[in-house]
Amino acid sequence: MGKTFFKILLATLSFLSFAGCEGKEDNPSSGGGLVELKATLATYVAPSGTQVPKWKNSSQIVVFDMKSGKSATSKAAMAEMASSDFTMKIEAIAPGDECIAATPAAKMSIVGGRNLKTVIPAQQDGTEGEALLAGKFTHSKLDKVTLNALMSYLSINIADDNFSVQKVEVKTVSANDRIAGDAVYSDDLSVASCTESTITVVPATPVSCANGGASIPVMIAPGTVKDGIALSITVSTGEVINDTIQGPVELKAGSVLNVGAKSQN
Repeated sequence: MGKTFFKILLATLSFLSFAGCEGKEDNPSSGGGLVELKATLATYVAPSGTQVPKWKNSSQIVVFDMKSGKSATSKAAMAEMASSDFTMKIEAIAPGDECIAATPAAKMSIVGGRNLKTVIPAQQDGTEGEALLAGKFTHSKLDKVTLNALMSYLSINIADDNFSVQKVEVKTVSANDRIAGDAVYSDDLSVASCTESTITVVPATPVSCANGGASIPVMIAPGTVKDGIALSITVSTGEVINDTIQGPVELKAGSVLNVGAKSQN
């Protein structure tokens, strides 16, 4: 099983301003003015290797205050940034309040008053997909938060053969285990409770296994799949390769589990 290797790339980028608060008060009860939040994106491991996420020209971060229920979203970056850090301004959050910062902002929400919710796609295209990142912090005069990966990956490695992969289905052996869909995270953001038991991957172009085999990345929710995972791989010859990852399967956020599959013909 792959191991998690987190590294923090530290750089300084400032003066991204605060965009707005949902339900913002003219005279917030916290009594505080603007406070800087310095957010850093942590590196994570994906099937293609260690990823160093950068703030892109459409990147936004959302901050949720768990006590007041308020949220604040940064403005999108004005240009592509060669950094994992940026600074935004937060207001109307009381000192000592527990907060969650997450990106991409449009894919994040809070349920049950304190649990972060996002989506691990149940329909995928054979790419690693957009990184989902979040971190917790307690509000003070100068806040810093590291946003770690919320997703895990399977890397399905198919042996060298004279065919192409057309579709991969990743399905839990037990319907009680869930690996995708709406994902609600534990307090420490390490485990997600999901709604879907199957992930279907259809590459835009069939992936050739000639000349050394192929690897298909699958984004998957972190947690323990108690009864294992079944793989069904449809290839261009019409064959369906079936395999099973015996349970329990431990999937850690920000890491990769490598699994092999080979034609029986």
